[in-house]
Amino acid sequence: MKRALLVSAFSGLLSLVALAQPYHTEKLSSVREGAWSVKGEYPQFLVRTVVAGYANAGLKKAAVASFDAFLAQAKKDVPELRKDGITAAYDYEQGFTVHTVNAALVSVSFSTYRYTGGAHGMGQTTTYNYAVGLKPEGRRLRASDLVPKGVDPMKTLGPEIIGKLLQSGKAEWLEDGMLTELTTEQLNRFAIDKKGITWFFDPYEMASYAAGPQEAFLTWEELQPYLNPNGVVRPPSH
Repeated sequence: MKRALLVSAFSGLLSLVALAQPYHTEKLSSVREGAWSVKGEYPQFLVRTVVAGYANAGLKKAAVASFDAFLAQAKKDVPELRKDGITAAYDYEQGFTVHTVNAALVSVSFSTYRYTGGAHGMGQTTTYNYAVGLKPEGRRLRASDLVPKGVDPMKTLGPEIIGKLLQSGKAEWLEDGMLTELTTEQLNRFAIDKKGITWFFDPYEMASYAAGPQEAFLTWEELQPYLNPNGVVRPPSH
């Protein structure tokens, strides 16, 4: 009887956790022992809002496309490598972090690791931000959507992001002047949460591989002078 009550209580707790989780995780997997291991996952949000619908469609499309592309490459390359006596196996792992999900905004980042031989694999971060009020509807948020219309975010947000990278002491190519500004792709690679916005930089973008991936975080207070006060992204109200 006690065991039955414990099992029932535990099942109830799991149900509450599931209800509290705003998404479920879809998994992708293809493993051939000694040849390749390709695994990915992406969230599908349970809330029935317009922005969650955009996010669900976009995240699924991106995750499946990346998974399929790597698997196709592995199926093509590995047999040829075996003919040449090369036994290295291909490896792909893709996970995600949900930074924000509400009725107006969804912010998610994918972290992907790829190995196709050599001394080490490569990590990559991609971000997916969806908000209501964008034109055309359903597209991903860009840095230009954060600032007032007509303002170049490369000239306003760019220096602030670079300043944060320099403070880290790891952005050696900025420090020595090899790099002086961000690319548009880098400027658009950000995630939004209740504390502010984080920009992500992959290995080899700001320094050598040994320096690893880097981040630049700006609080809402630091961002305030540059944001569009009537834009689709605003600091959370307290």
